[in-house]
Parts: sequence; structure tokens; C-alpha cells
Amino acid sequence: MSSSSGLSSVPETTPQNVRGTPPGAESPAPGAWSLSSLPHPTASEAAARRVAAMGIARTGVPLLPRAAHSKSHASTSASGRRAPPPISKLAPVRAQGAPAEVVRLRDGRRLGYAERGTPDGFAVLDFHGNPGSRLSFWGSDELIRSSGVRLISVDRPGIGLSDPQPHRSVRDWPSDVIQLTDVLGLEGFAVMGHSVGAAYAAACAHDLPERVSAIALVSPIIPLDSPQAFDELGKPGQWLLARDRPRVLRVSIRFLFLMARIAPNIARWVFGAKSTPAEKAISSRPDVLERALASAREATRQGALGLVEDMRVVMRPWGFDPAEIGVPLFVWQGDEDSSIRESWGDWWAHTVPGARLVRCPGEGHLLIEERIGEILDTLASGRAARVAAR
Repeated sequence: MSSSSGLSSVPETTPQNVRGTPPGAESPAPGAWSLSSLPHPTASEAAARRVAAMGIARTGVPLLPRAAHSKSHASTSASGRRAPPPISKLAPVRAQGAPAEVVRLRDGRRLGYAERGTPDGFAVLDFHGNPGSRLSFWGSDELIRSSGVRLISVDRPGIGLSDPQPHRSVRDWPSDVIQLTDVLGLEGFAVMGHSVGAAYAAACAHDLPERVSAIALVSPIIPLDSPQAFDELGKPGQWLLARDRPRVLRVSIRFLFLMARIAPNIARWVFGAKSTPAEKAISSRPDVLERALASAREATRQGALGLVEDMRVVMRPWGFDPAEIGVPLFVWQGDEDSSIRESWGDWWAHTVPGARLVRCPGEGHLLIEERIGEILDTLASGRAARVAAR
């Protein structure tokens, strides 16, 4: 096994899968259950949403009162066509003791985000895991500032400050991201996804190659729309509930997070019950635990539905082929991960042309806490290399 201190190519002997295809996807057992049976938008519906959302112009109009905003949706142009509502940056808010911003998207939804690091630094968009929110802060503020990066963490629909988006798919996410980055005036940026967030980071890298300079996948999931991939999940219980009994999972999440408020010691034990020693060594640190609980509480600001739906979305087909990603991609994966198979890092490295894998022996699902500086430095270097290549 190669050293974890640098980037290395994946040995040819590790991958066993067909490029771009999750394990077991080509030949499921007769009569086997398929996640593609879950309700999800048709290709034409998803494409229509993406096209409508991505033809946008940069704007900085102030927040309209609710009545005026509703009226603006009904306005029409001289040609009689409905005029698209503008994208607007709303007033800053403070949630869970951390400043946050909200933008109003063209379909009227709000999208919440938070920033850390250097305001005029190279932008990296961070897509949280599940459970998680824009407050899934990894690494100290001092470390993030020292990286020289402008780190922007975004709430996905139904989580934190972001409004729900019924019937969404993974591939709807790039249209939200492009609207946000246009409001922020970002021509180029890198993306980073931890765990479940890897699906959304990959979608952006696939759909926005002219804007995304590099992508980091940290302890990433792979497409789960095959029985074998689903069965390889490290903690299948909650995923089974999300698939088969979503209401039960919603109640369970609310109960656990209520417990986190009134009995944090018990909550710590429940959350860490199936963690590896490497993961417990990080999650037991007071600063990490405080940040994790704040993020989890914020994730259920609107209830637990957003988290459950977020899980169900990534269980459906993602709507794109990861093998078509053409921007520099880097993967970090530990061998003591209680949630993600070590081989899933190999899958990404084998599937995406030119991808590079960083193996992290003795590290688990929370390796991002210790390696966030290295990850941000790599993304900034990837951006510099791509600019030089142009």
C-alpha cells in the first residue's frame, strides 16, 4: 500500500470494476431490488429544470418584500412571455452563532451558505456529508485562513437555510451552484465533497468543466443504484430506513438530535457506537464534537425531512457518467472508515481518467479534519496547473 504523504497513481491490480459502473450494476440478480425504482424525475424533466436554471445573468438586486417578490414571478415581458425572476443576495443572517448568507434563486428558493478563510482568496465550494450542513466546519479557522482559500460551504435543499426542492436529482445541484457563484462573482472555483457530498461535487465537475478547476473527494460514496454497492455501505441500517421507511428515519433523527441537546454524553456514545478507533480519536475531541453537534442541529432547522431526502436522492441514478469528468480529480480514502469501503476510493481513481488517489492508512471517515489543509493546498495547486495549461 502506498504512502499517504503524497499523491500516487492507483496500482493496476486494485480496480475490479468496469469504468463508470458501480459494482454489480451490469448484472443484478434476477428479481433483485433496484434503487432506480424509487420515484425520480424523468430525463426530460431534469433536463428542462437544468436548462431553465442555468441560463442566468449576474445580478445584485435587493430582497423584495414577500408580496412584491411573488408579484415579480408573475411579471411578463413585452413579448408576453413570463419574465424569469432575478437572482438576489439576501440580508446576512446569524444561525448557531455563525454568520451565514442566503441567496434567492431564480425559482424562488433560498440557498444558504457560510464562508471562512480569506475573502479575496481562491474559492473552494465545500459540499457537506449527511448528516451535515453549511456549518460542517473541518479544521480550525486559523488553518483555513492560513491556506489562503475562500472556503464556501453550502446547505443543500431542505437542509439548514436552504429551501426544499421536491423531486430533485443529484444533477440538479450544478444549476444551484452556478447561480450562487454568479451572484458571488466567481468565474472559476474548485469543489470539495465529503462522504455523501462527493456525489454533488462530482456532478459539478461533470457539468461545469469551464468553471470548476479541480475536485477533491474525501471518503466518498460511489453511485448506489446497484444492489451490490448499496450492500457495501458501512452503516446500512439508516440507509435501509431512508429507502423503505423514511418517516421512521425522520423520527429517529429528530430524537437523536434532541438527545444531543439535552444529554450530549449519551448522544456522543450513540453517534460513535460503530466508529473505528481512528474515528473516535477525532470525534471525541471537544472542538470537533462542538462543531459536529452545531452542524447537526442546524441540519434539522427545518426538521429531518431534508436529510432523509438527501439520502434518497443519492440512492437514485445520479444522471451522469463519472467516467466523463475531465477536470483534475483527487481522492482521499482511509482504511479504517466505518462508513465507506476502502475500495470505493479505488473505484473513483480507476473510473475518472487521470484521477489521483491518496491512501490514508490508519485513518477513518473523519480524516478530513486532519487533512483539510493538505486538501485545500492540493485544490489550489490543481487550479494553478490548469491555468498554466491553458
